[in-house]
Amino acid sequence: MIVPGRRIALPGLDGPGINLAEIARIAKVSRAAVSNWRHRHADFPAPNGGTEANPEFRLVDIEAWLRDHKKLREDTLPARLWPLIENIGDRTLQAAVLATAAQPHIDDDHFHGALADAAKRVTPDGRGLAEQAQRITSKADTRETLDFLVGRWTEVNAPQSKVAAHLARLMAGVAAVVKTHASGQSLTVLDPVCGTGDLLMAAAQRFAADKLTLVGVEPDLGSAAIAGLRLALAHPGAPSDVRQGHSLRADPLPEAHADVVLSIPPWNERDWGHDELADDARWLLGSPSRAESELAWVQHVLARLQPRGVAVLLLPPAVASRRSGRRIRSALVRSGALRGIIALPAGIAPPYGVSLTFWVLQAPDPKAAAAGVFMVDASAIAPADGARSNPGEWTRIAAEIEATVRAAAGEPTSEQGPVAGRWVVQSALQLLDDQIDLSPTAHVPVADAVTIQQLDDISAEFARSVDGLGSAAAVLRRLGFVADGVPTAATTVGDLESARALTLRAGQAIQANEGTPPLDGAIPVLTVPALVRRGRADAWVDAESFARLLDSADPPVVAVDGDVILVGVETVQRSAWVHEGPPTILGPQLYVADHDKRLFDGWFLAGCLGAASNIRRASSRATTSTKIDVRRLQVLQLPLDEQRSYGSAFQAVDRLRHAVEAIAGGGEQLIQETTELLAAGRLNIYPA
Repeated sequence: MIVPGRRIALPGLDGPGINLAEIARIAKVSRAAVSNWRHRHADFPAPNGGTEANPEFRLVDIEAWLRDHKKLREDTLPARLWPLIENIGDRTLQAAVLATAAQPHIDDDHFHGALADAAKRVTPDGRGLAEQAQRITSKADTRETLDFLVGRWTEVNAPQSKVAAHLARLMAGVAAVVKTHASGQSLTVLDPVCGTGDLLMAAAQRFAADKLTLVGVEPDLGSAAIAGLRLALAHPGAPSDVRQGHSLRADPLPEAHADVVLSIPPWNERDWGHDELADDARWLLGSPSRAESELAWVQHVLARLQPRGVAVLLLPPAVASRRSGRRIRSALVRSGALRGIIALPAGIAPPYGVSLTFWVLQAPDPKAAAAGVFMVDASAIAPADGARSNPGEWTRIAAEIEATVRAAAGEPTSEQGPVAGRWVVQSALQLLDDQIDLSPTAHVPVADAVTIQQLDDISAEFARSVDGLGSAAAVLRRLGFVADGVPTAATTVGDLESARALTLRAGQAIQANEGTPPLDGAIPVLTVPALVRRGRADAWVDAESFARLLDSADPPVVAVDGDVILVGVETVQRSAWVHEGPPTILGPQLYVADHDKRLFDGWFLAGCLGAASNIRRASSRATTSTKIDVRRLQVLQLPLDEQRSYGSAFQAVDRLRHAVEAIAGGGEQLIQETTELLAAGRLNIYPA
C-alpha cells in the first residue's frame, strides 16, 4: 500500500526529467502558476536539462519541493507515475507497463491479442512500475487512473495517428445511416488499420453495444495494445480483439468478417506489398497497380465484409479519378460494391486544405448495381473560414451531412434527382464512361442558386447598400480636420477604472445552442469566433436558461442597448462599437465598458477605443494569438459637448463600414447568382 505523502520512485528510475507542463499536471495548477513559483521562490529546484524555453527538472526534486510547500496531493499520484513510465523510453515497453497495470481489471474477453502480447514484453523495472500503478488504482478510481496514463501515452507517442472526435463520430454516423441494424442484433465492427482505436470507440458509442464485437488490426504493437486497453476500459460489455499485424501483407485475422468496417487506410503508400501480393485472392476486381494502394485497401475491406455489410473509408479525392485506377473503379460500379461517395468539407481532417472523401462500400452484389451509386457533394457545407477549432460547428456540419446521406441512400425511384445541389443517384451507365471519374463534384449538378424573385430581392438590397454608402460618405465629406496642432491629452481605460468613471465587465464561456437565435424570446450569445465568421451572434440560450444563469453565482455579462462593447483580441475589423438591439450575452474576450453617461458619449468612447493605432499600442504578441490589454487603451480627454461631435462622426464612420461590407458581400452574391442563371441559359431575351 502506498503511504500518502511518500514519493513514488524505483531504484534506477529516481530522476526522470519533467517539464513545466508535467509539473502543472502533478500539482493540478496551470503552467503559468508553475512559472510564477519559479520566479517567486528562491528554493525552487534548478533545471537539470532541456532548453531555456522548455527546461526540465528531476521528478524527485520537484516532489520534494511540492511536499515542503504543501502543494503535493495524494490524488496526483498518476501524474507523478507517468514521468517514470515515460523514462523507459521505448513506446512499446511503456504500453507493456500499462497493459500489465490494467490486467487485474480486465476480463478474458478483452485481455488477449495485442494486449497480452505487449504484457509479455514487460521488463523487471517496468513490472515494478506496473505494480505501483496497480497499488494506486482502487476500485473507485481505476478507470480514471488508467485513462489518464493511456491518454498521456497517446499524447506523447502517437499524436499524429489520433482521429479527431468529430470525424470519428461522422464516419460511424454515416455507417449507421446506410447500414440498417435492428436493436438487439449481433454486430461486428472492424478497423483493419485501427491505430489507438478512435474509430472503434466511436462505433461502440453509435451502435447498440448489447451484442457488439469490436475487432482491430494495427502494425505497431504499442498502438495496438493501447487500442485494446481503451476498448476494454470504455466498453467492457462489448468483446474486443485487437491484433498486431499488417492487414494487407499478413492479416492476423484472415477469417474475420464484419458487418461494419470503419477505416482510414494509409494513402499514397508505395511499399504496401504489391509484388508479393500480385496473385492475392482478395483482388476479385483486379490487381491494384503499385500507385493504387488505396484500391488495394478497398478490396481488402470488401473481402472482410459479411453479406449486407457496409464499410466507410476516408480516402483522398484523387482515388476517384486517377487513370491507373479506372479498371478497378469500373469493376466496383459493375459489381454493386460501391454504394456511394461523399465529398467532405475541407478542414475535416488533415490535410486540412483538401476536400477528402468517404467511400461507402457494401458486399458485392450484382443486383445492387441496378440501384446505382449515390454521390453527395458536401464540400460546400462548412463555412468559408473553416470550423476546425469549433466543435459545435462540426456537430452542425455532421448532422447536415448525415441528413443528406440519409436522403441520398434511400431506395431510388425514377422521380428522384438532385436536391438542393447536394446529391444525386447515378446509374452504372452514367458512370461507366472513358474516364470512370467518380468524384461527386463531377456528377452532382449545381442547382439554380436563386429564383428570379430572390435575385430581384438581392438586387434591391444591393441598391439600398449603395444608397447607404452615399449617405455615409456625404456625412464624412462635411467633416473638417486641423492640419497640425497641439496633441489632445488622453487617459487610459485603467486610469478611468481607478477613478470609477468606467467599469469593465468581461464576458465568459457558457453553454449555448448553435444557430441563428429564434424569435421566441431567446437571448443571443455573441462570441469572437462568431464575429470572425459572420459579424453577428450565431448562438443563443432560451429564456428559462437565461433566467437560471442570471440567478447563478457567476452570472453572464449582458450587453444592452447603448452599451459600449470591446473585443480583446486582434481578429476582427470592428474592435469597439455601441450595441444596438436586444440584450446579448457576451463570450470570452468580449467586454462591456460601463461608463458614466454624464462624463462620456458612447460613440465617442467606442471610436477612441477602436482606433487601429490605439489597438496596436495595447496589443501583446507574446503568443500566437494577439491579445489586447483593454485597460491600456486610451481615450481623449474632451468636454462632453465636444465628445458628442466626435461621437456623431465616429458613428458615421461605423455606418460607412457597414455599407462597404454590405456592398462587398451583396455585390459578390449578385455577380455569382446572375452568372449562374446566365450560364444555365435562363436569360429572357426580348426582341429589339
